[in-house]
Amino acid sequence: MKKLLVVDDNQDNLRMAKKQLAGDYYLIIAKNFSEARYIIQNDKIDIVMTDVMMLGGRDGQLQESAMYYANEFVPIGLVVALLALKNEIPEIYIVSDTNPHNHPVIGALDSISGNWSIKCFCSCNCIMIEDENGTSVKNWKTMLEK
Repeated sequence: MKKLLVVDDNQDNLRMAKKQLAGDYYLIIAKNFSEARYIIQNDKIDIVMTDVMMLGGRDGQLQESAMYYANEFVPIGLVVALLALKNEIPEIYIVSDTNPHNHPVIGALDSISGNWSIKCFCSCNCIMIEDENGTSVKNWKTMLEK
């Protein structure tokens, strides 16, 4: 069974990931960059799915000096993806339920997009569904099937 790491700071999205993926994958959940970094560096992961825009200053994710430049949400998921590449994880999905392409860093990355080993999904093709409470959440399983 493949090990799948899902990284997201939204509890509703993480609940849906557990509901949809736990039977088909050995599912590991990380709520922030610090947890994701530890898991990626200390476990053999086959697939990483990470949110893009997450709270940046919580849990020591960014050095104090970097907080001068950080807004509340930063594209920390890109750092998760780069760490996954560095650790030779074969499948990496960058997933967003917003339009991160308006962010200057992600907008700059758009200009070098092409034949990368990262599978990237953003707001225009990130499939959203409603959970049992009527909350709009990511449809993780559908994104893995693309």
